[in-house]
Order: sequence, then structure tokens, then C-alpha cells
Amino acid sequence: MKKTGFGKLLASLLILGGVLVSGCGRSAEFGIVDMGKVERESAVIIEIKAKGQKDLARLQAEMEKDLAGKDGEARLKIIQDYQARAQIVQSSIYNNVQNQLQGVVHQVAMEKGLGAVLVKESALDGGIDLTELVLKKLQPETADKKAETTKKEEKK
Repeated sequence: MKKTGFGKLLASLLILGGVLVSGCGRSAEFGIVDMGKVERESAVIIEIKAKGQKDLARLQAEMEKDLAGKDGEARLKIIQDYQARAQIVQSSIYNNVQNQLQGVVHQVAMEKGLGAVLVKESALDGGIDLTELVLKKLQPETADKKAETTKKEEKK
């Protein structure tokens, strides 16, 4: 399976995060997460990426409009400006995905008392597969759950 630059960076951050929290009184056991599956199946992650792609497409359209009739230095300046703006959007997508995943993975690891969580492809042997638990926690709340929570809060 070919990894993208985004996937490799995300994998590295999850491994680093797992190593950093391993000294927090948890066991030496570790979990594993199939990040490819999480990225393909999590509605939350898919939504974040889709929104980012729409933002990038909008930037592309704006750039093409601004480039109309321009040449030379003016054209180069416009392209550089939009490239910088696209990098900001890409960073935002990455940060949003990473924040969602890191929080959920950390929560699952704490609940299971695990010392670290690795990307599945990085673990040669062993580990407790947390993929389904992570996917479950990444599911957006349904309208029913939100209404139920609101009713419980109103009764308090």
C-alpha cells in the first residue's frame, strides 16, 4: 500500500504521541490503528477533507480568474500568492484531521490502559487493534443522541 506524504506525517505524529504518553502510568502494552481504514471510513475525517478540498477548488477558481490577461511578473506574483494560500488551507486540513485523531486515539488508549498507540503498518508484531473503537468514537452524533443529551441536561 502506497503512503502519501500526509499519511506518513500523520503516522509519525501518532507514533510520537504514543511514545510521549507512554510514561503516564499506563502499561507497556500498545495499541494499533489502521489509519488507512480510519481515513476511508470515518465520516468526520471525510467531511474535514471534503471541506478542505472545496476550499482548495474555490482558491483554484479565484486564481484562474485573477490570472486572466496577466503575464510575466504579475502572473508569477498571483501564482505565488495563491500557492501560499493553498498551503495554509492544506495545513488547516491536516491540523483538523490530526486534532480529531489524536484526541480520540489518546482517549481510547487511556480507556484501555495502553502505553502507546502505533499505526498498524508500523507494528511488526503484536498490539491491540483499536481501529474499530477509534472509528466508533469518530462517528458524529446523530440527531437522536443530541436531542437525548439536551433533554438530560434540561432535567438537571
